[in-house]
Amino acid sequence: MTKESDAQKLQEKYMEFQTMQYQMQELQQANEKVDEELINLKALKQALEDFSKLKEGDEILVTIANGIFAKAKLMDSKKLKMSIGADITTTKTVDGVKKFVEKQEDSLKALKEKLNEDMQNIFSKLKNSEKELKKLIKEEKEE
Repeated sequence: MTKESDAQKLQEKYMEFQTMQYQMQELQQANEKVDEELINLKALKQALEDFSKLKEGDEILVTIANGIFAKAKLMDSKKLKMSIGADITTTKTVDGVKKFVEKQEDSLKALKEKLNEDMQNIFSKLKNSEKELKKLIKEEKEE
């Protein structure tokens, strides 16, 4: 091969390597977001568990805005209002909301598993690509 085609091949391999590194970073960021969501769902499940122990007439704190609360008396301890988007709410039982949250959790766990598989595949390709790059660099230096 000519020196020019070797240099071009090296450049192409390096670009492939960089692309895979970028993909790996994107997958790692997505994985971190999934972890955050799983933590949020765990906290939500605990809040639902705590709520299920309340009785009508119990005094509670209601969130008005982030960090701002109002005292209120609980009128219904069996049902919750749940947003389904576009300023639309639906009424669900505490158990119904728990099941919904568990489905979200299951979906996130499946996504996390897929992300981990994808990261392992890319990591393996990165290792192979790195070996090829080192070999090409060595060959170029020897010429």
